[in-house]
Amino acid sequence: MADIIELQAQSLERDTAAYTAFVRAATSQASTANPRIIVLAGLSTNPPGAPVDSQQLTAAVQATQSMVDGYWLNVPGPGPRCPTCNAPRPDIAIQTIQSLP
Repeated sequence: MADIIELQAQSLERDTAAYTAFVRAATSQASTANPRIIVLAGLSTNPPGAPVDSQQLTAAVQATQSMVDGYWLNVPGPGPRCPTCNAPRPDIAIQTIQSLP
């Protein structure tokens, strides 16, 4: 079974260049350590801070899809693990998924 690394890049998804730079650097480091590693990058419909929209998430995917093996998509709501999150936004997740080829 291959090792999997999950990049916690969600906090950068509002800035495509920053998200891309982080994913590129982390993927390079992980692949150097283990060339067979599977790399997943995180996306969130509702990270703490300013709201995100599906265009920002789509831009992050389009900029990094050649660098990673896949993504996972968080749809958080407020709670103990995310006390600063707003209400869940599954609509943003659906719009993002529908916009990808």
